[in-house]
Amino acid sequence: DEPDLVPCGPFDVYRSSGAVAFHRTPGVLDEVLVDPAADFRAVSWDGGHVWVASLNKGLWVLNPAGETVARVEGGPLPPADRGVVVRAVGPGRA
Repeated sequence: DEPDLVPCGPFDVYRSSGAVAFHRTPGVLDEVLVDPAADFRAVSWDGGHVWVASLNKGLWVLNPAGETVARVEGGPLPPADRGVVVRAVGPGRA
């Protein structure tokens, strides 16, 4: 999976399979999630939060400071062995 840079309102989010970083300042990436086993695959912005989906470890919701404000793993999520997509549909909803 190729890394990507996703526009998220006032900053960009860099996503690779093992890390997610916020790009707020030119030339600086602030790592907010690092987990090589997670296999991060999708990022979406709902106007207030960054949603990050992974194949192996579930879903994170991050505030603009990079803090985890919600996390979903196991339970309600189906297995994602073929891919995962997350799309924001409104503030606080993806």
